[in-house]
Amino acid sequence: MGIKQAIPGEGAVVAADKAIPAYTFLRQRYQDIPSLITAFANNWDEGKKQLYRGLLSAFFKNFNPEIAGYCMDAEEEAARSQNEEKEDVIYWELLYKICPELKGFCWKGQTYESVQAFGKDMLEKLWANDESNFKYWNNILKNKLLTRYLTIVNSKNESLAAAVSALEAENAISNRQKRYVVISYYHLAYLLSGQRILHVGDKNLKNATELAAYMRELFDSSYQEFERFCQQMLDGNNMLDAQLEAWLIALGKREELDSWRRQLS
Repeated sequence: MGIKQAIPGEGAVVAADKAIPAYTFLRQRYQDIPSLITAFANNWDEGKKQLYRGLLSAFFKNFNPEIAGYCMDAEEEAARSQNEEKEDVIYWELLYKICPELKGFCWKGQTYESVQAFGKDMLEKLWANDESNFKYWNNILKNKLLTRYLTIVNSKNESLAAAVSALEAENAISNRQKRYVVISYYHLAYLLSGQRILHVGDKNLKNATELAAYMRELFDSSYQEFERFCQQMLDGNNMLDAQLEAWLIALGKREELDSWRRQLS
């Protein structure tokens, strides 16, 4: 699960335009928009009930017609779609529309303080061979939430936005082999986290030079260990390990990879 993070500024003095009459949600009273919307992000299903039962629009109608209008538009759009996944996307968009200060990335109750934190969590799960979030990540990519999020927070990193958009398009290809799905997840994790670490056993290798030095060290000390490492870097079909391939791409070695494949074919 993502770590539930307070949004920036929570707990500080709340601006007058963010103060609201007390709203009780899950037995807690909220008197400002940022803390209320953060609670809605962290308690996804219960928050959706508040929206789609008309409770949120009725509350804001009394003192903020603009936000009430956002809520009613969301209710109407969800009623037209009659699709639970679409309802989640509509709810997600509404949270950021009501509270642009919600700078963290949230989706279905998992909340991260930034996309960098989200990417780091992806890497840690992938390194641990933890597939529990595969469906969650697929859902995020399928609905193009990351490119939408980067637009919402006005990210100036155009190269990141373009790379993420390409991965979202790649994810839309149906019936992809699991290996390519995992490569995409690793690639996304490297992009978002900014980390460029190849995690092998107890080793964290930062670049191709360190990888070559480590392989030379293994070869000099034990050919058996060297051979075992080489086997570890290949999958059952003698293709590069998914992490290694994504890592090399993240290091800007895609052309070298393609050239190597052409030589093998």
